[in-house]
Amino acid sequence: QGPLRRAHRPAAAHRANKGDLFTPEEDRILVCLCHQYDLMGQWDELKVAVRRCPLCRFDYMLKSRSAEELRRRMETLTRQLVKERDQEIARTAARTAAAAASAKSAPAPADRPTATGRPVVAKGSTGAPSAAGRKHRPE
Repeated sequence: QGPLRRAHRPAAAHRANKGDLFTPEEDRILVCLCHQYDLMGQWDELKVAVRRCPLCRFDYMLKSRSAEELRRRMETLTRQLVKERDQEIARTAARTAAAAASAKSAPAPADRPTATGRPVVAKGSTGAPSAAGRKHRPE
């Protein structure tokens, strides 16, 4: 499936006039056509692309939109997409900062006591004093 089928539509505030609404499918088509053919700002070309798009074959409402209506709708969708992207970036940054803060405040593994109350032994160590640190005991 192509991006027109799986694209996420932003939570759009549609216009109040009932006859002037764009459907979520039309929004996806407009965003994808603008991106695919790099038509942002070229509204007359976008209108031609909409008329030639096979997905719009039977969508008379979208095919009959003026270049000005398409411009207004794309500007609204662009603002909403940028806002959603900025919110996602802020959420990601907050999660990263929280993870970094919790990593700094967590004690090192050797300092953390286990359930038995003994300190954690470093990997590869037996927990016994080294040969250099042992006192000689006569046997």
